[in-house]
Amino acid sequence: MPLKYAFYPGCIIPSRFPHIEKSARLVAGHLGIELVEMENTTCCPEPFAIQSIDRMTHLSMAARNLCVGEEMNSDMMVLCNGCLATLWHANEILKTDYKARNAINKALEAIHRKFKGDLEVTHFYHVLADQIGVDKIGSAISKPLKGVKVAVHYGCHLLDPAFATRHDTINQPRGLERLVEAIGAQPVAYERQYTCCGGPIRGINDELSKSMLIEKLNAVKGAGADCLTLFCPLCYTQYDLGQLVEQRESRREFNLPVMYYPELLALALGYSKDEIGLSEHSITKNIEKIVP
Repeated sequence: MPLKYAFYPGCIIPSRFPHIEKSARLVAGHLGIELVEMENTTCCPEPFAIQSIDRMTHLSMAARNLCVGEEMNSDMMVLCNGCLATLWHANEILKTDYKARNAINKALEAIHRKFKGDLEVTHFYHVLADQIGVDKIGSAISKPLKGVKVAVHYGCHLLDPAFATRHDTINQPRGLERLVEAIGAQPVAYERQYTCCGGPIRGINDELSKSMLIEKLNAVKGAGADCLTLFCPLCYTQYDLGQLVEQRESRREFNLPVMYYPELLALALGYSKDEIGLSEHSITKNIEKIVP
């Protein structure tokens, strides 16, 4: 019996990176994960700005999306680390904070909805690592990425103790490294591996964001990685588009392919680079080194 989830792709991936959504859908179908479309959802909302301005507005928006999933009688799966942070935490808050829950349900009455608290929120990373498992992934591989050296970046939200303690260790997680090994590639450690990419402060402190990006890219390149893999669209934007901006502004070229892990997995499952849409990346030089 296949795994079945209410599928919440978020805002950034469908609007800016549809190739990432495509690879996730290809991988899910290949591995027997049924993704059921969620209709009329909105932004999760993102876990930074709105919450810092008005907590109840943030919870109300999240609760509405959770209600859509509850009405489908299915747990919810997200593709984005930020969506996980917002929807998972909102779900847990409203399950345990009855004062907040009552206030939110009062607001939801205007749209004839009610938060019940009867679903769970998970990330595609956790589905692959915990529900499918590296053994099943490994047995499905037809084109292993032999000889490809992959640096992994978890992103801040996947290292949140709320998730990390349930699925891995906080200080030195290994889940993403194991997923890399499952597709025949070699995970590569690098300095400051678990620090922030700097993406969340872009537009607030661009110089600091840029310096954090360059520090990370230098460390990854210095470790001899052929590519960087991750699960977060904000981190993807910082590393992929950030390299392009750096090339234009400073003439500094890293030429480091940035791969959403489902893209790497799709390649190892036998899908072509055109089926996945690798040409949509900002950084395409050296990407051929990854393709089996």
